Amino acid sequence: MKLLCILVADLYVFFIMYVASMGMIRAHAENKLNGVLWVLCLPFVAISVVIDFINNMTVFSILFAELPKELLVTARLKRHVNEQTFRGKMARWFGNVLLNPFDHTGNHLD
Repeated sequence: MKLLCILVADLYVFFIMYVASMGMIRAHAENKLNGVLWVLCLPFVAISVVIDFINNMTVFSILFAELPKELLVTARLKRHVNEQTFRGKMARWFGNVLLNPFDHTGNHLD
């Protein structure tokens, strides 16, 4: 039970970090992330990439029942999104339900 709580907490924090990162990417694309804001965001982005890597190597390896071939979760999802397998179905769900609403392009896995 404790492990399940840790897993759920990890995935929630990972999701919140994604949402915050997408906000930073949007601000950067709109040239609103300059100077002090840029410096303040850099540590968060670095930590987010590390957590993304760790989650891809662990949690998402278990969820997708495969060893990773890429470093980050998004790359794994992009590899599977067009497959007609359980991995493709999961990748599409993650993209459509959790990622796309916050991506500045509207489609995180394109």
